[in-house]
Amino acid sequence: MLPNSCDKFESKLFKTPDTFHRPVYMWCWNAPITAEMLIAQLRELHAAGGGGVMIVPEPPEFRPTTMKTTLSPAYMTKEYLEIYGAVAAEADKLGMKIWFYDEGGWPSGSACGKVTKKYPHLASKKLIQEQKTIKKGDLIKAEALASFLYGDEGSGRVYNGETAAFDGLLVNISVHMSKGSSEPLYPDLLNPEAVQAFIEIGCAPYIPYIGQYASKTVPMLFTDETRVANPPWSDDFAQAFLREKGYDIIERLNELFEADEKTAQTRIDYFDFWSKRFAKTFFGAMRTWCNQNDMAFGGHLGGDDSLDCIKRHGYGHPLRMYREMDVPGIDTILRQIFPGGRRGQKLIQDRKNTDFAPNYHFPRWASSVARQAGSPWVLSESFAVYGQGLTPTQMKWIVNYQLVRGITLFCAATLASSVSGPYMANERPVQTPKSPMWRFLSAFHDYTARLSTLLSLGTPLVKTALYMPVRDVWSNTQQSLKVIEEYDALADKLERKRIDFDVVDDDALESAGIKDGRLCVGKMCYEELVLPKCMHMIPAAAQKLEAFKKVGGKVLTGVKTLHSLLIIEPAQARVSLTVRKLKNGRLYFIVNENEMEVSLSALFPEKKPPVLLDPQTGKAFALEHTVGEDGIKTALILPFAGSAAILFPDKTMPGLPSSALKLKQKFKNVIVLDKGWQFAKTESFVIGQQEFEHEKLTEKPMPAVLGPWASYTGEDFSGGGEYSVDFDLPAGIAGKRVVLSFGKVEYACRACLNGKELGLCAWPPFEFDVSKLLKNGKNSLKVTVFNTPANQYVHTKSFEKWDRATIGRYHPNTLVFEREMLGGGLFGRVALYVK
Repeated sequence: MLPNSCDKFESKLFKTPDTFHRPVYMWCWNAPITAEMLIAQLRELHAAGGGGVMIVPEPPEFRPTTMKTTLSPAYMTKEYLEIYGAVAAEADKLGMKIWFYDEGGWPSGSACGKVTKKYPHLASKKLIQEQKTIKKGDLIKAEALASFLYGDEGSGRVYNGETAAFDGLLVNISVHMSKGSSEPLYPDLLNPEAVQAFIEIGCAPYIPYIGQYASKTVPMLFTDETRVANPPWSDDFAQAFLREKGYDIIERLNELFEADEKTAQTRIDYFDFWSKRFAKTFFGAMRTWCNQNDMAFGGHLGGDDSLDCIKRHGYGHPLRMYREMDVPGIDTILRQIFPGGRRGQKLIQDRKNTDFAPNYHFPRWASSVARQAGSPWVLSESFAVYGQGLTPTQMKWIVNYQLVRGITLFCAATLASSVSGPYMANERPVQTPKSPMWRFLSAFHDYTARLSTLLSLGTPLVKTALYMPVRDVWSNTQQSLKVIEEYDALADKLERKRIDFDVVDDDALESAGIKDGRLCVGKMCYEELVLPKCMHMIPAAAQKLEAFKKVGGKVLTGVKTLHSLLIIEPAQARVSLTVRKLKNGRLYFIVNENEMEVSLSALFPEKKPPVLLDPQTGKAFALEHTVGEDGIKTALILPFAGSAAILFPDKTMPGLPSSALKLKQKFKNVIVLDKGWQFAKTESFVIGQQEFEHEKLTEKPMPAVLGPWASYTGEDFSGGGEYSVDFDLPAGIAGKRVVLSFGKVEYACRACLNGKELGLCAWPPFEFDVSKLLKNGKNSLKVTVFNTPANQYVHTKSFEKWDRATIGRYHPNTLVFEREMLGGGLFGRVALYVK
């Protein structure tokens, strides 16, 4: 199902990573399909170095009133499944992977409404509260699961047909069964019968068509944002709760909607019960079925990007769900991870809001569970609803942020079976060969695949755990808000101190062992645990921490005494670190999370010479360093979105070339090319009335000044433009080591010197070694710069003919992001750095 992780570095595996490590793409089947058209699209992705696809069928019944789709043949029919099988066969021939998506649209669990259509009694159920004032002596008329009367004289349960004993507020709590309107009717996934029906209707019919490709080509099933209604109910909820907790929850239903400390335990018991049941009933059952069919089980939850989310969304306890997955994962959508900070939740309601929140550590939740299970495999669905202005540099930054926190596999958004008509706007970013950015995806694929390979080697060197106070969040008291704030603050302090850490909860502590003075949770053993102030840790977990302290373990309420494995100067630089212990060395992965280039001095507690591994090329370099009593010291210059993978092998790797990391910094002679430039547009990307239009352009170059190109192209231009200059090289330069730097580029480029192709450059530093290409006298330089489709999306009028339901619910949000990414041009400075 999943490849065995390797415990040592091998140059061959790094240079040519297995396809399993390459990003797959969320491939939305949103319109009529044929096997021929889909196979052609799959081959386009293969040619661009993509690792595979996650096919997301979007039938007309998916979101008929908010995001119209027209998939045919009909979802789950024989004709549809035959096309799916043909695509799987082609993927197998190409050596690509398919992550088997288990739903028609999302969230997973309903087979796009087919479960409840066949079994109406399995529809999702939730508790709802209704309130009304009532006078003393009034007859209580309430057909509810339970009713409660609140007044100055007290509160208590009342029954239908009684008279009110005093003036007050009548609270009726009823069970609401989903009706379904804008989305398919969802089933009750606390009910094992509903889960088995979902497997029967939505998963098992694929097996005759893809079963032969399971394990190799179809390594896993992906479940997406599976949930229950919150607060949930199920047919046997009260009886099962009574058996487990020892009291009748119906007598206390009113306490589920309260927020005081006196009733907190009821809410904790309620969340504890249903989240445990949900984990086993759905996630556990799905894992069993997948494994029986030679597939791993993976996916992500919905709304898992902050601690306070767990009481609001329909999963209750993220770590419990992750523990039932072979490949736990996260979702980063709507810029939940982004350079400079993620967007605040207000964006969803108020698209003029420009508030930013700090990037959050939530990737660690899934990676902690995987590490504790002894697995390197953790997935991320990335970039959905990031907008068409997403650049390769931003993609690299976002991936780095996740890699250094334990994510190793990526599903990128988005491919679509149709990008015609309203589907041009539907789910952005949409990757298409007509986009100016398509040519740069191969660099992203190579980079990500090699780092996925590296960071799945060996075992993580993590000695710190952070306690996640789940029960305090469930309590929903005023104090719980302070607990969340302290937890978040401690996590941020650990991050800023570059301390790699895992999270643990009560379940983990209760089952933990103590060995050699360390707290062992599964395969991970921790020397120290950071404990935010909390009120509702279970006694068994508290007792385990006391036992841990007695053998010398550290239970800390702050992080002042904790130190990173790596000493970095300047200390305030926002740089993150993870370290992996290999059978043949130790691997450090360092990520620049600033919004600019940083120059660092790094002291490693190592003795062997360091090797810099370049994930862009697959090459290894000797890294300049000094040796001292405290270890190995080296200088690192990391560009924006830059990273450094540094291996300290047990045995020296002879014959390596010197590192080319930011080579120009060592060169003193600088020749600035700031005059004589010309500019001409070379290709355009246009949003037409019904199709994307890509046109090669032949224009006469015009004199130009480096900077924004809008004055030459117009504000709405998306595409490519060539900057050219002829320059005379001073005598004595030809034959020397020379680096050509283009400085700031919006947003990627390709270059040519004296008729020789230098190649593509997707992200900073926009530099090329031109030592062998310069000649005495006149030289000719051309650089073609490409911007994103954002300019067209912001300025187009093509979408005005469609209503919002046709154009899709995400269009307004993505426009906010695209307005921030208008741009294009070569800014410089452009210079030759001569050694």
